[in-house]
Amino acid sequence: MGAVIGDQFVQFSDKGYKMTTPEVTNNLNNEKKMEKQCVTLHIRSDIALMLIDGLRVLIEQWEYTADYIISGMVRDDVLCRDCNDPNEARMIAEDYENVLQSILKQFREQSEMQKTTRQ
Repeated sequence: MGAVIGDQFVQFSDKGYKMTTPEVTNNLNNEKKMEKQCVTLHIRSDIALMLIDGLRVLIEQWEYTADYIISGMVRDDVLCRDCNDPNEARMIAEDYENVLQSILKQFREQSEMQKTTRQ
C-alpha cells in the first residue's frame, strides 16, 4: 500500500513506512498521466471513522475561517486556519467535503455489499 506525498512515494506496511522518489516520465502531456489515480486503503473501520471525524473538523475549521475573514467574529471553540481569502477557505472546505462524501459513499457501498453476501 502506498501514496504519493509531494514528490515522494510512501509505502506503508505493518513494519512502518519507506519513502522513495517515484519514476518520472518524459511525456508530461500524456492524458493518462494526468488522470487522477485512485488509492485503495485497507484499514479497520474504527480508524476510518477517526479519519471521518478529522475531516469533519477540518471542514468546520475552513468554513469558520471563511466566515471569520468576512465578519471578523471570533469563536473560542473552533480553530481558525491560516488563510486570508474567504473564497480560498471555502474552496478548501469544499475539497475536504468532497473527500468526506467519497469515503461515506464507499462505506455505504461496502455495507450494502456485505448485506447482500450475508443473505
